[in-house]
Amino acid sequence: LIQRHFGLARSFGGDESHPTVLSFSQIFRLLSLCTPIKTALRGSVQGEPNSVLISVEDTLKTAREAHRSSKASLRSEIEARLLETTTFPCVTPDQMSDDHSYLRGSPEGSVVYYLSGYVVHKVSKRTACQLYLHDISSAAPVVGSDAYLTIYRSFKEGSLRHPSIKILHFVRVVNKSVSLSLDEEGLCGDLFLKVLNELDECHLTRLGCDQHKPTFTCQVLYFFIVTRINFYARDVNRRLQIREKVAIASKKARLFATPAKWTP
Repeated sequence: LIQRHFGLARSFGGDESHPTVLSFSQIFRLLSLCTPIKTALRGSVQGEPNSVLISVEDTLKTAREAHRSSKASLRSEIEARLLETTTFPCVTPDQMSDDHSYLRGSPEGSVVYYLSGYVVHKVSKRTACQLYLHDISSAAPVVGSDAYLTIYRSFKEGSLRHPSIKILHFVRVVNKSVSLSLDEEGLCGDLFLKVLNELDECHLTRLGCDQHKPTFTCQVLYFFIVTRINFYARDVNRRLQIREKVAIASKKARLFATPAKWTP
């Protein structure tokens, strides 16, 4: 089959039986991308007249099915791990009452508050259950300082919502685990599972009504981890682009600064 393919590539080379590397590579790509590839009428290699080359479409279809199956298996594994993580002993509101002093004026508290408001805003678009929204949102700010909410007010009205103490504690714990995983490994293929491994030692709060707490908590947990990793990836790409622009500008500056050699 490979000999037949190379024979077709050589026969399409024109009068020259030995095409150049450039022309051969172009012919090879065209034949590989022709869908479907028909049976050759003539060639430099003899073969069965009914044998045809496997088309790229068939190859991509097989690879697509394998990727889809692998993705479904990974999603099932992640959902199982999420359910396992959210079935551990949870933190009660009494235990959280003494654990939110970090919200008062610290930069980390500001980030947690804004991330929590973003999560509440996005989740509210996907659910209509008022019990869910009442559990994760608050009508008034849960932080006492007005100056603390200065940046919060600068957002477009409706783009963020005031979170409750429960989801503030939830986001703080998960965000800490994501930050630790990113500091240790950076962006990697199994980063999501590493975050879940970190969360195995934590006690997450349960969100939503009593009947659907595990399911709703899994949905919020999955959304926040994906969003947090996406924000980190965007920041890394932005820094790489800036670094590349700085390198190009430095190279141009060195070229302009280098004096031309004078030949007598």
